[in-house]
Amino acid sequence: MIDTVHGILESRGEDSIRVNIGAVGLEIVTPKPTAIELGGIGSNVTLYTHVHVKDENITLFGFKDIEARALFRSLNEVSGVGPRLALSVLSSINTQSLYSAIESEDVRALQEIPGIGKRTASRIIVDLKGKLPELSSASNSEINMTTTDADLSIALRGLGYSAIEIRDAVSTMEIDVDMQLEERIRNALQIISLKNDN
Repeated sequence: MIDTVHGILESRGEDSIRVNIGAVGLEIVTPKPTAIELGGIGSNVTLYTHVHVKDENITLFGFKDIEARALFRSLNEVSGVGPRLALSVLSSINTQSLYSAIESEDVRALQEIPGIGKRTASRIIVDLKGKLPELSSASNSEINMTTTDADLSIALRGLGYSAIEIRDAVSTMEIDVDMQLEERIRNALQIISLKNDN
């Protein structure tokens, strides 16, 4: 089983990348944010991988960290989801926000993800709530940031913003654990406004 891949980023496609590992080039399907965050062509990259076999087709999925891979595997086991929809979920929302939505039973946040309806969102929550120890074992600083981002996400959802807009704002903001929620909301609104104007 291929657990990790270390190599040089050769190319980046719409939903996959090509990584050279010596004399072999591997096509790896990744969430869109992961493909973007890996850096420029020629960069050294490390991906945590999952091998999916169906009939005679073998697909290699790659993720930036163990938490994202664990969430992918958990989502993949939910009835009616499968690997492609699980990948779509991770392309639309970051792992911390997804974990928060599942634990807080936020069906509406999950429904904003392309391909996820109310029934599937409810099934994800029922199947996975309280069953994601990979993320809950994070360091204290990561847990604090998760809680802060969750509060910000809830506030922005209350103002009517979509999960994608919220994800982009949260990922763009500079990390400052001492920043008050009100200031984070103001900063997030400025970021969303600038993106909508472009």
